[in-house]
This record gives sequence, C-alpha cells and structure tokens, in this order.
Amino acid sequence: MHLTVADTIVCVACDALDPIPGGCNLELPVENDPNLYTTASADLTHVEFSYGDLNVAGVRERCGSSRQHRQPVYDVYQLYLEEQQLSEETFFATVERMVRVEDITATARWV
Repeated sequence: MHLTVADTIVCVACDALDPIPGGCNLELPVENDPNLYTTASADLTHVEFSYGDLNVAGVRERCGSSRQHRQPVYDVYQLYLEEQQLSEETFFATVERMVRVEDITATARWV
C-alpha cells in the first residue's frame, strides 16, 4: 500500500544569540520542545509552551531562573483557514503566511 503525504519544512536562520525555541523544557517529554500545545472551548483557547533558552550578553541563562522568565516577551497571533476551504493547497498556503515575522504581523491577528 502506498500513501502520499504532503509536507512543508521551514528553515529559519538563527545566530548564537537567538533563543532556542523550547530550550527550557522542564515538563514536557522532549528535551527541546518548540511545540505549542493548545486546547480550546467555545470561548477560550489555552496555549501551553516551553520557554525559549535565553542568551543574555553571550551567556546562556540557567533554565528556570527568574531572569529567564522575566525577559522573553511572547506575542501570539492567530490566522484562520478560509471557511469551507479545506484543500491541501489552501492549508499550506496559509501555513506559509505564518513563517516569517513580517508575514505574521501583516496577515494574522495579534491576540
């Protein structure tokens, strides 16, 4: 049996001072967990994530330190698929609009 699966891979260039997404994972089962875990009800969406591994003045801050949790600021944006548009093409085109910061702030809604 053959199964065709569509996939998108996003590569973003970073330098040594950038935080490692999910680098301060202290609870979830993956060492560096950059994933967002969401649950939703009719009127509320809950987002859970691991803090990024913060680099301050060239020194990696210890995960869990008070400085580590004060300095990063996270902005959350949402972008819905077009209603009744459930094709692969529409899905991947929408995902591509959420890759770069400039695209996100231009097309998504800040929450």
